[in-house]
Amino acid sequence: MAPLILRSNRLALALLLASAAIRGAILATVARSDPGFANLTFFFFPATFMFFLLGHFGAVVCRYRSINLVGSLGLLCLVAALCYQAGNQVTFDGWLSHLLPVCFALALPGIFAATKDNRLFNFLGDLTYPLYLTHGVTIPLLFLSPQLHRWFVPLIESKAAVALLLIGVVLACLVAVATHYLIEPLARYVSSRALDMVARLAPAAASPSRTKIE
Repeated sequence: MAPLILRSNRLALALLLASAAIRGAILATVARSDPGFANLTFFFFPATFMFFLLGHFGAVVCRYRSINLVGSLGLLCLVAALCYQAGNQVTFDGWLSHLLPVCFALALPGIFAATKDNRLFNFLGDLTYPLYLTHGVTIPLLFLSPQLHRWFVPLIESKAAVALLLIGVVLACLVAVATHYLIEPLARYVSSRALDMVARLAPAAASPSRTKIE
């Protein structure tokens, strides 16, 4: 959807307003104490779409007014400070939850310009998508294994949250690396062959109709 939508800022702005209106209706009708409030205000597609478009328009600003590396790092520090200020009380309905994606999007172009030629940063960038796809499965699976669960219970009971977090991050990154090198090349090959097959079949399917019309 993104390549089609982001071609026109007018269309993107209209969709931003529409998704914001849907999200506003949810905020006005669903109680904050409702167990599904976080899902409806963040994971529900119109809400997620609104945050995506907020980030997009943050990037659009940078096309007209570039931000150097110092300014980008300052915005990134501001994002970290806002996250700290939010603490564990993130409900995706306050000004913080709307300002964060905009500040983050404003910070990215300058950081990208400074790191785009660095092999390490390029490698880490390649891992972001497989990490995004797999971390939500990898980390919960840690608690389903009886053997691993025996290791984690003492950490949880001793409130060693940092150690537990590091274990989850390391394992999620390892799964992302495996996905990047073992699954992504196969997926690209299969999708490329499938697209080639569709391209070959499309003219063949259309030719009889052209002959009949002639």
